[in-house]
Amino acid sequence: MKPLPLFLWLLTGLLLPLALAGQPCFPNGIVFSNQAEIDSFPIHYPHCHHIGGDVRIYGAGSIRNLLGVSIIDTIDGSLDISGNDSILQLGGLQNLKFIGNNLYIFDNGQLEAVNALSGLVHIGGLVHIQSNPQLSSLNGLNAIKYIPGDLVILENDLLQDLSGMAPDSIGGTLLIGENHGLRSLDSLQCLQGVGGDLEVYFNAQLQTISALTNLKRIGRNLTISGNHNLTSLLGLEGIDYVPGHFLLGRSRCVKDLHGMQNLGMIGQSLFISDNDSLENLHHLLGLRSVGTFISLQSNPLLADITGLMNLKTMGGMLEIRDNQVLTHLSGLDSLDYASISRINLEENPALSYCEVRSICDFLDHHHHPSYFSIENNALGCSSESEIKSACDAIGISEYIWADQAIAFPNPSSGLIHFQPGDYAKDARVMIFDAYGRLVHATKGIPMSLDLSANAEGMFIIEIRSADRMVRERLIKL
Repeated sequence: MKPLPLFLWLLTGLLLPLALAGQPCFPNGIVFSNQAEIDSFPIHYPHCHHIGGDVRIYGAGSIRNLLGVSIIDTIDGSLDISGNDSILQLGGLQNLKFIGNNLYIFDNGQLEAVNALSGLVHIGGLVHIQSNPQLSSLNGLNAIKYIPGDLVILENDLLQDLSGMAPDSIGGTLLIGENHGLRSLDSLQCLQGVGGDLEVYFNAQLQTISALTNLKRIGRNLTISGNHNLTSLLGLEGIDYVPGHFLLGRSRCVKDLHGMQNLGMIGQSLFISDNDSLENLHHLLGLRSVGTFISLQSNPLLADITGLMNLKTMGGMLEIRDNQVLTHLSGLDSLDYASISRINLEENPALSYCEVRSICDFLDHHHHPSYFSIENNALGCSSESEIKSACDAIGISEYIWADQAIAFPNPSSGLIHFQPGDYAKDARVMIFDAYGRLVHATKGIPMSLDLSANAEGMFIIEIRSADRMVRERLIKL
């Protein structure tokens, strides 16, 4: 066999590095565990800009900078920067443009910024940023507009907002939790869809979620819990359907559900619990259906649930428990009793008015105690027999609810106008508050009435004549 001519050896020596430079290296990934491995990388692998597998940077306190990996522009797998105690910045990753799978930035005790990632335009999986106590900004991730997996921002105590993280869409779950310095979700104004859960919990200083104002779609559950300084749910106006559970819990400053007025359907449960300042459910007027159970529990100032007046169906247990000032169940009148599987009315010391249609009809059709638990409420609502007696006393089947509007606008801030109708000459209007007290009465049907002097809440408009009585619920804002 003849030896290769010299010019072929030279040509091979020139072309082989070029061929290798076009191929991914480290198809099974690479781990950097100390500074020496970072520093020697461009010396041993000068053409290795494309990593075929995962890149893991885990060096405890021995890695101080990432300058040696500055030749890397593509990672087909995941990038995991975790457990580094001495890295302050991610300088060295400024040329990285593509991550095929996940980005993990986890438990880096001194990491202050991620702005070196500003060239990154594609992430193929999730983004998980957790337990970086000195991280004060997410600037550097601005170019990522779509995250196919989850976005998790957890336990980063110096973050005050999410500036630098501006996705249009998240394919998985958005979880923002236990970031104790976080005050707002600013930078999420462009977010329109979350394919999984939306969870915002235990961010002690969070005051507003209004940056979510363009969010239109949630794929599963909505959880807002333990954000002690959050004052409202403004920002969620675009949500009309929650396919999974809706939980509002452990919120000290939320007084009402302003922001949820367009919510029409919940696929699974509605759970409102342990909200110290919640006074009413007025902004759930659009809610028509809940797929499984409803639980209103341990809301010490909740006095009015008339916001549920348009709720027609549910698919499980109705639980109203330990609401200290709730006196009545007005608001559940339209709920189909057949869609309730069980009723728990317990430990509501002021609750004395339970004789609404749904409750009366349910108890009329379910006599066995396995279907209900009614105890430790006020007189009139402390047992099945008391409620049934009250239902019999009001003759709940003697009136009909109007199928067309009697008065408008509804809800109203005060002045209401009456629709013209074919009323008898002896018809008169009576208006009752949620406690059954008569607040207005007129002979004949007026063109309008002014309720501006009356408190907010639900009222019953009743038009009576000798042979007919029609009722409509009115919400006064």
